[in-house]
Amino acid sequence: MSRSSTTVRCMTRPSIEALNQTPLSDEVQLPGLKVERHSRILEDLLRGESLEITLTKLVELAEESREGMLGSVMLLDSQAKQLQLAASVSLPDRYVKAMDGLEIGPRVGSCGMAACTGERVVIEDLFTHPNWKPYRELVRATGLRACWSEPILSGEGEILGTFGMYYQTPRSPEHDDLILVNECAKLAALAIERHRGEERDRQLAAIVNSTDDVVISKNLNGVIQSWNPAAERIYGYSQGEAIGRSIEMLVPADRRAEQREYQKRLRNGERIEHFSTVRCTRDGQLIDVALTMSPVHDAAGKIVQIVEVQKDMTSSKRSERELRETRRQHSMLLSNLLGAAFRCHIDEDFSIELISEGIEAITGYSADDFRSKKVRWITTVDPRDIGRLRSEIAQAIAERRPYQLKFRIIHRDGSLRWIWEHGQAIYDESGIAIALEGYATDVTDREAATIELRDREQRYRSVIETANSLIVCVSLDHKITEWNSGATRVLGYSRSEALGQNPYQLFVEEASREAVIAEAKRVNQGHPLKGYELSCVTREGERRSILWNATQLIDGEGKAVGHMAVGHDITELKAVQEKLIQSARLAAVGEMVSAIAHESRNALQRIQIGVDMLGFDVPENSEMVKELDRISRAKDDLKQLFEELRSYAAPLKLEFCDCSVAGVWRQTWANLESEWKGRDVTFLDSSQMDGGTSVDVNCDIDPFRMQQVFRNVFENALAACEDPIEISVHCREGDIEGDPALLIQVRDNGPGLAKEQQKQLFDAFFTTKPKGTGLGMAIAKRIMTAHFGTIGVRNNSTGGACVELAIPRKQI
Repeated sequence: MSRSSTTVRCMTRPSIEALNQTPLSDEVQLPGLKVERHSRILEDLLRGESLEITLTKLVELAEESREGMLGSVMLLDSQAKQLQLAASVSLPDRYVKAMDGLEIGPRVGSCGMAACTGERVVIEDLFTHPNWKPYRELVRATGLRACWSEPILSGEGEILGTFGMYYQTPRSPEHDDLILVNECAKLAALAIERHRGEERDRQLAAIVNSTDDVVISKNLNGVIQSWNPAAERIYGYSQGEAIGRSIEMLVPADRRAEQREYQKRLRNGERIEHFSTVRCTRDGQLIDVALTMSPVHDAAGKIVQIVEVQKDMTSSKRSERELRETRRQHSMLLSNLLGAAFRCHIDEDFSIELISEGIEAITGYSADDFRSKKVRWITTVDPRDIGRLRSEIAQAIAERRPYQLKFRIIHRDGSLRWIWEHGQAIYDESGIAIALEGYATDVTDREAATIELRDREQRYRSVIETANSLIVCVSLDHKITEWNSGATRVLGYSRSEALGQNPYQLFVEEASREAVIAEAKRVNQGHPLKGYELSCVTREGERRSILWNATQLIDGEGKAVGHMAVGHDITELKAVQEKLIQSARLAAVGEMVSAIAHESRNALQRIQIGVDMLGFDVPENSEMVKELDRISRAKDDLKQLFEELRSYAAPLKLEFCDCSVAGVWRQTWANLESEWKGRDVTFLDSSQMDGGTSVDVNCDIDPFRMQQVFRNVFENALAACEDPIEISVHCREGDIEGDPALLIQVRDNGPGLAKEQQKQLFDAFFTTKPKGTGLGMAIAKRIMTAHFGTIGVRNNSTGGACVELAIPRKQI
């Protein structure tokens, strides 16, 4: 056969029978494995090496025998009709993983076809053969080109697996190659069959050693040859003590004639099945056994052994006695139960089959009334509950689970009683429900207590939920056990989110946490807490001032279980108080500043008159003129300082009107012409750009005060920026806490503000200008606050500062 051939040759095993006649010699190398290599495999089998090790070594020796050959052994899973890889040494991992679990078939590769047909398969070029078409990319990637596969057959001709030989070049087998693959398949079959035989022996031994029944083998003379652990446990003789002794050591004297008769029958080939007798243990105790004796034949059919299987019936008979006693006790127990045990049919009436005497205390009717069908159980059930009772029992039967029901019955005396019933269906061998068994008891008093408790709980819950305060209950292990709607409203966490959480980690600031825990510990010990002010952090990160009162919680046995804290949100109250204090302070400062300004105004006027008079006497070009200018500017700065102080300290009296905010900022910019005239300034007004804007710029404002705001913002921008300057005003719709508002941004192209400057910009007397009182932006903030608006600052993403104002549309 040429090397370019791509045919599949299925070669029958008789074609190589002649090779088996070749004598083996240590000096002569067979066409297949060397003698010493063949012997090493047999030695591994004799030593009891694992199947994996033996097959792997077989592949290694085969690869040593043929240069460039890559071998594999695959075992057949006959049920799944798949080949599982058992041994491989040199085949690429990618190929091995892809082939593991290969389904067999007449057109599946080489090994798949060999395992399917039971014949040798030789494929000389994997790239071109149709059997390998589905795996062509795999063999190309792994470099494999030829594959010959020999089926591994048992002595009975059963296909056990395949032995594969791979090459990385196209090639056909030579005579020696066929001898090698045949030898390897035979050795693999020997290893696999030995492994399976050993596995069967281990399983049989495990069954004998793990069974609870006594298994004894003896020769035809009754001498014990094997003795399992159950025999040791039941009779008390160890294996070493029992083997070699007569079986009659276990037979009481009065039963030995019976034993010898059975022995005689067994030697004649008869089997003795399931008879009851008595045996004797090592300590002389007599036990009841059920015994089976069977003869064991050799391959020629000759009886060589007898096997006894004995089942200890002592415990079974003891169980029967115990069962009778248990039934007696159950009968006594049922007669003394407060409730009633029952068994009833699954029919329209739930007809009673069995019922205990306790039913009379529940219904007023005797057990005989129900057993005789004088009273039907279903007629005692309140008609309002019959439908639900039937439905829930039917559902429990359908789902094959127990049921628990609480329903009402009408007592014989006409009173309404609550019954709790627990039961389940009983099924026959075919899985059909044939009866209900269970227990029923009167829970009328308990139900009344439950209703009262539920009503109290509802009243308690109503009080908790309608309270305007925060109510939080905390257990001793720092877990929230109660959380009302007031707590949700103030702190932002829902009840489901808060329950089970640690309150000190949930809303207490870290700096205060240790002190708060210490106070909670005191409360848990019985010391009430009153008027404890605490800054709490809401879910959104806002800080709220809460005034807490707390008291210890105890259970029904008087044991401390935690504490309840009631809190009142005083954040707004404190803010109002601070505003009042600030207003009072500002009023006092205003009065003082007004007095100082009044007195200082006269002095400043006199200074100005003096400067003007001196100006007439001083030559125009002299240095004295410059000094007089400095005095005049200093006087103006001092006057401005007094005016700003008076404006900052004086109470704000606003006169609101509906007017255009855009008109205010335009007028302000025009009034500042002296500040920006002569500089390279561009002022962009969004309401005048691109044909105007759709935003309504009218709001209820005090135009004069709002001019002060824009004046301070524009002056700061002009002072911060170097030419060329660009100042732009942008506006859009928005809201303040849900109320409509006009949002305005004033942006510049200056250097922007550092984070610390942004924090302090609206503080009194803070300034970023070389000359300035630091009151301008503080006054602007007061004016915006008086308008119920906001003012803030940030930096633009492109550079420069951005002042943001929010002005309510309407003043309430």
